[in-house]
Amino acid sequence: MHDRWWWRRCGGWLGRVEPLEIARVEQAVAGSGWEVVDGQLVVRYATGSFVAGVRLVELVAGAAEAANHHPDVTLTYPWVELRLLTHEVDALTSADVDLALELTELVREHGVEVASGE
Repeated sequence: MHDRWWWRRCGGWLGRVEPLEIARVEQAVAGSGWEVVDGQLVVRYATGSFVAGVRLVELVAGAAEAANHHPDVTLTYPWVELRLLTHEVDALTSADVDLALELTELVREHGVEVASGE
């Protein structure tokens, strides 16, 4: 098994990817709609239609490409679910938290709400 520390290329520099404790992740994303589920950060956004969901996925894709960190995406009517996990270490890292918080702001700016009770 590989050491839990891996080198990852990010924005032209090499940095270490360190798994975070779940409690630390939960504290960082508190109030954002993201939750830790089965070791991944997960959020579900209510889009109301398939077309609105496609638009949301396009916004997410742009931010993910810029961060060079990509969520797993489930697109359906009437919601979009995003899941984050740093696959290199099979754990949550600061890259996941940073992208989750960035996506939260981006989605809020476009008036999309976290799906409730689904």
